[in-house]
Amino acid sequence: MGLMAFATTLASVINPLEAASETIVTIKKKEELDSFLAIYEIWVTEFNKMVDIQKKDLNHFENNKRMMQLSDEAAAFLPKVKECYASSLHRERYLELSHRLTNNIDS
Repeated sequence: MGLMAFATTLASVINPLEAASETIVTIKKKEELDSFLAIYEIWVTEFNKMVDIQKKDLNHFENNKRMMQLSDEAAAFLPKVKECYASSLHRERYLELSHRLTNNIDS
């Protein structure tokens, strides 16, 4: 087998392996973002409950304290939010959850 034939054979073996590796990474990233969105949805639901309480009682100490904690948690979401925006599979779901949050705050 000549060097060129060997290189061609090797490339035909490596390329499917690379493709499989990229697919695994893509599947893991999808699962990671799906998991993040599930966590974000729980966070949005809890934050909305706190917003509802605040609308009734601006001075509710425990509620205001929990809202501050939730706001701090939200700061940690930023890297995953950016990844959701970059993913056409996840952007719409993220925006839907965010609208649920802002609609409640604005109402």
